[in-house]
Amino acid sequence: MLTFVDQQIKRWLAYQHMKDQDIDPTESGAQNPYRILLHQLMGVTIQKPRKIWVVNVWWKTQRKEIDREAKIIAEREKTPPSKLAAVRDKVARELFEKLPEIEQAQWVEQANEEHEAAVAKWKEQTEGRPSIAPADRQRCIQGLVRFAQPILDLVSEATGWKCSMIAGGPEPAHGGCLNMIRYALFFTQEYFF
Repeated sequence: MLTFVDQQIKRWLAYQHMKDQDIDPTESGAQNPYRILLHQLMGVTIQKPRKIWVVNVWWKTQRKEIDREAKIIAEREKTPPSKLAAVRDKVARELFEKLPEIEQAQWVEQANEEHEAAVAKWKEQTEGRPSIAPADRQRCIQGLVRFAQPILDLVSEATGWKCSMIAGGPEPAHGGCLNMIRYALFFTQEYFF
């Protein structure tokens, strides 16, 4: 009886851990491996990185000076806190425009380089093979049930059949020990360690 309860507790703890660490397949961003799979299979769009405005690239290096100047202007003009971001943005643009043209051109070049690097990373993530790093594989394992559940529901609804999924193999979170997940329709999950 004690081993049975022990196994139940292990399964519940594993289930709770998986539930808490689950990956949302609808989560946007190329970091989600299932979002990439949906992109590759069905063309679900993963937004391409936008080019960062040159002033915003420069702003990162001058944050303290911009904030100090914005506070002075906000206090002088009695600007409400809700409008402080607009004042900060205006100060940043004005300070950037005061830079020599050579320095502005350097910042434009840096913004272009950052954008090209972001686009290259986006292309690699959306068109490349999935990462085999243990942490990335563990994220996939943790999100597997949540990703597969809507698919199994649709197949079951369309066919009238009962559907299940069995997956197993070495799990990075458990030091490479074998683990198996069985997922059957109607939210029945069992975890074996």
